[in-house]
Amino acid sequence: MKIYRFILAALLLVLASCSQTPSPELGTEEELISQGILSGASGFVYYLAHNPTATDPYRVFRHDQATDARIKVYSGTKEIQSVAGTLSGGTVIVSMRETSSSSSDFEIFRITSTTAATQLTTNSIDDTHVSITRGTTVQGFPSYKMAWETQVFCSLSQGCNTKRAIQVRSVNLFGSSDTFVSFSNGDLTQPTLSGNGQYVAYVRKISSSQKVERYRFSTATNTTIATNGSGLIKPSFFDPSVSDDGTKVAYRSRGQIVFPDVNYSIKLYNNGVISNIVSGVPISHPHLTADGKYITYAKQVNGAYRIVTRSLVTNLETDSTAPASPVNHYAPFWQKANP
Repeated sequence: MKIYRFILAALLLVLASCSQTPSPELGTEEELISQGILSGASGFVYYLAHNPTATDPYRVFRHDQATDARIKVYSGTKEIQSVAGTLSGGTVIVSMRETSSSSSDFEIFRITSTTAATQLTTNSIDDTHVSITRGTTVQGFPSYKMAWETQVFCSLSQGCNTKRAIQVRSVNLFGSSDTFVSFSNGDLTQPTLSGNGQYVAYVRKISSSQKVERYRFSTATNTTIATNGSGLIKPSFFDPSVSDDGTKVAYRSRGQIVFPDVNYSIKLYNNGVISNIVSGVPISHPHLTADGKYITYAKQVNGAYRIVTRSLVTNLETDSTAPASPVNHYAPFWQKANP
């Protein structure tokens, strides 16, 4: 009788273990426990993980803000500069080096599996700061807009041979087509599309002067969000992000040259008013949700960059990831459904 009871207990243990849903692939030491979920912070955050001691040191993850579940989308040996993905996860693109050599160009790739990617651009310049809209499906075909920083030629009468510009690619059932956002005055860098594709935010650089600007595609007009002024020590601007309605733009600012890491701050433009969101610690890559109510960014804690989510309504902050040094998480890109 004791033998039967032992066999029955063993069978029940096996059945219980088989009925459990397998956990998503979380990677290794770079994925520790999340510190909680902000109420209403739904959507998916794509981010990069760099583990210099791993055989596949560059990895892309997709984090579900509603369930706190995450999956590894891609891993490899080539350095990745930025990542973006549609809301459904059907299209994930990265700015990645052509080879594992640190001297190779950054080009735009589309992830096709956890270990493979298709190259979308081929040139002798760096294509960086990739961005993408939420995306939809039209007659069974994916439809979305993507953008990245590239280089274009300009005339000598404009005082330059080449300049940085924004390349925009529209993809739909008819194929793809490219346009450019470029002005005769200055380089346009670090573009980020709004989730609905109506706006793109970027940094315009003219010598030592910098501006954060917002461009509206429907009217082909640009608006100055912030300028670094005319003082001796001018702030530098990085990583702007824009809400669906264009009323909010978040960006990173560095106020001084001395100790640059600790002088970074995240600013928020809201209908003409600029406020400080977070400062005093090394931070990077702020990204707004479509409704402009939440923001993600990379924040250094205990020597490692982690992904942080903040409510702009309650000002509450939570850790989406908590890596341990020498692993870093950076370049978050948040796709959220229509507000």
